[in-house]
Amino acid sequence: MRRSGTARILAGQDHYFRLAAYRVLFPKRVGRPRDGQYAGLDFGHLVDLAAIDRELRGFLLPLTLDVESSAKTRLIERITEKPGEDGYSILSDYLAALNHGDRNRREGELRRLQKDACLGPLVSRYPIGEMPA
Repeated sequence: MRRSGTARILAGQDHYFRLAAYRVLFPKRVGRPRDGQYAGLDFGHLVDLAAIDRELRGFLLPLTLDVESSAKTRLIERITEKPGEDGYSILSDYLAALNHGDRNRREGELRRLQKDACLGPLVSRYPIGEMPA
């Protein structure tokens, strides 16, 4: 049995909801029998937008990883070069400065990291709020 081009694409598309989400970029018709339908949209447009998005992510990811790495390195340099900073108080002070909801979110993130196969043993060595930068 031969599949249509649309069925073939959807069968191989592991991000259907991402593909479908691009439809909001198109205007909807107002009034008349086709009220609420997307104007000027066909499935090919969604496939093309997904391909452009994938290419853009592939291009930007290495750049953003480099920026993140550089920012982390500079942050650690500033912490270690600051007189009187032991690397422990900075996280404790940060958590203390957060409102209740934000603090709970950050502590939840740290608890989830304790279950991570790679980071779990390291994170579990320190009580929350007593971790080094």
